[in-house]
Amino acid sequence: MGYLLVVGTHPDGTDLFNSGILYNNVSSINISDLPAGRTLYAELLTKLDGAWTRYQAITFTAAVGHATFTNPQNGQNNVNNAQPFTWATIPGAQGYILVVGTTRFGTDLVNSGILPATQSTYSVPKLPASKVLYATLLTKVNGTFSRYQAITFEIS
Repeated sequence: MGYLLVVGTHPDGTDLFNSGILYNNVSSINISDLPAGRTLYAELLTKLDGAWTRYQAITFTAAVGHATFTNPQNGQNNVNNAQPFTWATIPGAQGYILVVGTTRFGTDLVNSGILPATQSTYSVPKLPASKVLYATLLTKVNGTFSRYQAITFEIS
C-alpha cells in the first residue's frame, strides 16, 4: 500500500508537485513555492492490491506567504554586523517591518518602522556581539502585518 500526491495548475496536473510514492505511514507533506492567489488542483491517489486508484481530488488557492530572511539565516553564528539584513520579498506584500531584540519579538535594538513593499534590505546599527539575538520580519498582506518570520542569530 502507498500513496501519491500531485498538485498542478489544471485538473490531473503534476506541473507543480509530484511526491513520488509515499509509504503508508506518511500522513502529511510540506509543499513550498506554490503560486498564490490562483486555483490549483491536488489529487491524492492510493495503491491497493497493485493498482493506483483515485482517492480524492480537490481544488484550492494557496495563500500569499511571508517574506523570508536571506541574511542572516536562522541560527547563524558569526553574522557580520557590517552587512545589511536582507530578505526575499513576496508578490502581493504591502510592506515590511524589521525588528531586532534581545528577546523573542523584541524591538529594543532595531525597529525599522514600515518599509515599502519593494524594499528587501535594511542596514542595522551596531548590535551586541556574542549573545543570541532575535530578528522578526513582519509582512503586511491584505492591510495587516499578520505574517512573519522570526529567527535567532549571533553577531561575530
